[in-house]
Amino acid sequence: MRRFAHDKEVSSVRYIESLQFISRYVKRPFSEKDILELQDTFLSNGFQFLRMDTIPFGRTVMETFLMLLNNFHDVACLTTSKDALPPMVSNIYQLLDQGGFLEPHSMLDFEEFFLEYFYYDFIWIEASYDLLSQPWYSYFEQKIVDLNLHERTPIIVLSYNQIS
Repeated sequence: MRRFAHDKEVSSVRYIESLQFISRYVKRPFSEKDILELQDTFLSNGFQFLRMDTIPFGRTVMETFLMLLNNFHDVACLTTSKDALPPMVSNIYQLLDQGGFLEPHSMLDFEEFFLEYFYYDFIWIEASYDLLSQPWYSYFEQKIVDLNLHERTPIIVLSYNQIS
């Protein structure tokens, strides 16, 4: 179980359903208004919620806007997908795994990760069922809030209509 929206405990499935409900749906073709709203989303600190049809489309949108805005120097993505990320994007999941932070009995803490190794100025989280069902994910998300990283970093949480 995890906490979401006013400390209610919900399962990962309910959490994904909640994300689908609160997320702004992004689809093609983009209107001028869509482009301006997405630009504002990318430039706003804190958690922003977007929903797209597929991971490839979501990644295309992320890469396109990050490139066009040319505002961020250290971009990271938290994903459990095996698909390669764009070359300029660090994979937080791989960094956590390689650093031993995801080991069940590890003495390492996410606070240490954020304080010692976290230098990113933009993050996106691919909120798949696989990621959200990880026992450590809610703690990871809570550390972002506890350390006020969301107050100085745009964090886009992407949910998808289909995983392919």
